[in-house]
Amino acid sequence: MWPETLDGPLDRLARVVETARAARFSDEAVLENMHWQDNLETRFGWADPALYVIEDLSGNPTETQEIFVQKRQSLSPQNRHKLKLLEPVARPGPVLFVGAAMKNLRGELRQHVLSITAATPSLKLSWWFTPRPYRIHLRKFDGLSADALALVLRATQEQLPPAFR
Repeated sequence: MWPETLDGPLDRLARVVETARAARFSDEAVLENMHWQDNLETRFGWADPALYVIEDLSGNPTETQEIFVQKRQSLSPQNRHKLKLLEPVARPGPVLFVGAAMKNLRGELRQHVLSITAATPSLKLSWWFTPRPYRIHLRKFDGLSADALALVLRATQEQLPPAFR
């Protein structure tokens, strides 16, 4: 009934860990305004595996988190669920969110920046953050598997703890 060895699955896991450890980004960009789609699309394929970090530039992360919490609490539980807003973590910081996109970077960023219906929990910066300044840092990884990208994301989140998850 039990397998005699776990070498196969453990070997696959070890390969993913080694791939993630050796991962190097192939392109990097910083987005500071709403015209980012135009200048980025030519060199940063939207279907490429990528990590993104959304940074609060206000200089007051505690106030930023308080604004979000107040805005979130003003909604009914039904609307909170419908909007799919992220949950704030206990400690505010300059990094609002660290995320990854395997195939749809443009869609992921639109959910965070715009106030559109989201498939996954997101910040919806245009809904609550205006006019507070923010910056989005992007790193593209060519040929990285979804499993390896998830490990790189987790390591990045540990080094840059996000204020929201």
